[in-house]
Amino acid sequence: MRLRSSKTNSNGIPSTSTKEIVVSEKLSHIVYTRDRQGETHVCVDGKETTRGKALGSLSNWNKSYRLSLGDEFNGGREWHGELRLVAIYNRALKPASVNKNYDAGPDVKSKPVERITQAGPDQFALRVAPILANRCSECHDALSKEGGLDLTHRKLAFAGGKSGPAIIPGKAAESLLIQSIQNDDMPHERAPLLPEEKKILTDWVDSGAKWSLDFVDPFLFLHGGDFRQRYVQRLTVDEYIATVSTTLGVDIAQEAPMALPKDLRADGFNNTAYNLNVDLKHIEAYRGLAEQIVAKMDMAAFARRFTKKREFTDNNVGAFIENMGMWVLRGPLSEQEVIAYRSISTTLASSSGSFEDAASLILQTMLQSPRFLYRIENQLGDGSDWPVNEYEPACQVSYILWGSSPDKELFEAAKNGLLFDSKQLAKQADRMLKDERANERAKQFVAQWLKDLYLR
Repeated sequence: MRLRSSKTNSNGIPSTSTKEIVVSEKLSHIVYTRDRQGETHVCVDGKETTRGKALGSLSNWNKSYRLSLGDEFNGGREWHGELRLVAIYNRALKPASVNKNYDAGPDVKSKPVERITQAGPDQFALRVAPILANRCSECHDALSKEGGLDLTHRKLAFAGGKSGPAIIPGKAAESLLIQSIQNDDMPHERAPLLPEEKKILTDWVDSGAKWSLDFVDPFLFLHGGDFRQRYVQRLTVDEYIATVSTTLGVDIAQEAPMALPKDLRADGFNNTAYNLNVDLKHIEAYRGLAEQIVAKMDMAAFARRFTKKREFTDNNVGAFIENMGMWVLRGPLSEQEVIAYRSISTTLASSSGSFEDAASLILQTMLQSPRFLYRIENQLGDGSDWPVNEYEPACQVSYILWGSSPDKELFEAAKNGLLFDSKQLAKQADRMLKDERANERAKQFVAQWLKDLYLR
């Protein structure tokens, strides 16, 4: 099994090979998986036969290639076998899913097998955790822990309190938690749980009390909120200044605070996501700041970082936009984005503008793009899990530790898929914590946490 990545050759070598013959002329169920750490697995008829490594990222894949089965396009090596079902997933299937797919058999035609066999929504996170957070955590979290019971941490919840185990999986009638809520002894001195809430907790315990989260954060489930909800987080003024400095090498520490509205605090901090709104003043300020930033730059030298050519051909301009956009917007651009930015160069070329003029206007447009001004995470509209790409972990780490975009070393690690390796991620974090930017970020956090009492 071969998978081309940034760490293999063009033929996907090194490959993952079985050590012996594991298939026969009979119909076989074959699964090849690769996880985010580069671990590869080959399963035949529901059983794993071998493991391997395919490190790197898929950044060197050519999007123009078509999917071919059995050399069907050229016919050079005719396929004499039979394919009953072919599926490509956006994640590495777990052994349980592989087994369920195999058990489903080869003749499933109405729906993709994964849709039939995958587990349903996380009932604990969607239904049980909001009740524990809103109705129980006031008295039974890590701080209050009345009766020695903490119902916000998985291990501590199952360990129970001074009266014994509060949750006995499969035995709701014997669980002290269920007994307390059924008798309206809990919540103490507050309105009892609704009948439907009692039923949810009772059914959950009787069905095995599967607890999918390490920690039930009351804030995430406040007022029954959906833990899957994600706010699109705008850069704060400080983060905007730092991002421009890291990405473009331009200092706008004087101009930005004067142009942008001040960030308001919520829950003690000025980077609370739901409070980072944008109004007309922001839009006007970002437009003016983009012009000032580009005016301070040597645009010809900056453009040479991403292309040595100056032709207004679609291929050259498209490659330039992809390369510059990757760096400025902190990740790869879609084909639609490249086409949209390329229209700027087309307009300049038709009016006899220079390549540097086109590059300047394209950069100004990127600096006003939501992808620059916000920390955007890709996700599905229905709340389903969606794996992060190679660059999102880099942005999360850099904005947590530095309050800025990734530097070249972190970005290169992301490009090669190294940040999915916990050791490589820890190595980058250790390096970044030694940087002065980490000290400044820590001071900002403590200053806001302690209400403007700065560390000296």
